[in-house]
Amino acid sequence: MSDNTNKVTMRDNIAAGCWHHGFHFIPDKCDQTNPNWLFEGNIAHSVSGYGAIAKNVENACTEIKDITAYKCTEAAIHLGGDSKMNRGRNLRSIDTAFGISVHPSSGESELIDSFSYSDLPEN
Repeated sequence: MSDNTNKVTMRDNIAAGCWHHGFHFIPDKCDQTNPNWLFEGNIAHSVSGYGAIAKNVENACTEIKDITAYKCTEAAIHLGGDSKMNRGRNLRSIDTAFGISVHPSSGESELIDSFSYSDLPEN
């Protein structure tokens, strides 16, 4: 769902046993929903890489939400890029190598109503 897609609804799907990432999608601007697609309630598990990767975009504020990932060898969810604020809301990471990865290249990042459970003390 990241390049040349439009009018797509991707809700309550499971990506399992994938290589590199389960989902790749364009994130929303904060507090807005893209009218061309809906990405919510998706689950990634047993991924050799990232559960979900948000495409790098440049907004005043970029938001990803409602994603669960577990048993991933990298981060559960990855959001980076040139937005002044990168925000994660209602994200869940369970037994992933690096937990939730939400960070801007400059500016600030924040997590709201999100959690990470892991056997690794570093997470």
